[in-house]
Amino acid sequence: CEEMEQQNCDRVFVKLAHGSSASGVVAYERRASAERAITSVERVAEGELKFYNSREIRQYRDSREIADIINFLARERVQVEAWMPKARIEGRGFDARVVVIGGKARQVVLRLGNSPMTNLHLGNDRREVTALPRSLAPETWAEMMQTCERAAACFPKSFYCGIDLLIAPNWKDHYILEMNAFGDLLQGITWNGQDTYTTEIEMLMERQQCST
Repeated sequence: CEEMEQQNCDRVFVKLAHGSSASGVVAYERRASAERAITSVERVAEGELKFYNSREIRQYRDSREIADIINFLARERVQVEAWMPKARIEGRGFDARVVVIGGKARQVVLRLGNSPMTNLHLGNDRREVTALPRSLAPETWAEMMQTCERAAACFPKSFYCGIDLLIAPNWKDHYILEMNAFGDLLQGITWNGQDTYTTEIEMLMERQQCST
């Protein structure tokens, strides 16, 4: 909390350093004297205090319970990032999972959140890029895809990655939230009629032909 005060930040995400699929993620905010944590962590205080990962998103408002959860996670090493506001579609905040394959942004799925966590396995909804508003200029969208490609280029030995892209409420600013090594499972989402795996195989074959 002291660090949040120094950074003039009221909302943060706390994530396990080596977590995945929103396991142990806490969206924490404080306003005046009130605190709230939205998380996939279930705190069970029957006898010995225990913590479980869950697909049910819970809210905690008791400072002691919140401290228990964050202290437990911190013992496993965490990273803390600013909780950035998201643009909204159908009244819900969303982000985009962008799969970059062979250095090129290809398949994209929009993830509409029922909570700050937008992971699809948590019961959130998905939309195709056609759900983006017409006010989002094509050149702005192209710039966002280029940002994803530049981020992927930081890992030249990774042939593909799944990038979580946040679009700000002004529909212009954008941020890379995460880069996932296993982020290409986008069932039913295509690029030029291809799913992610078909694109990966085709681009690998093209790369092999160019090297012979």
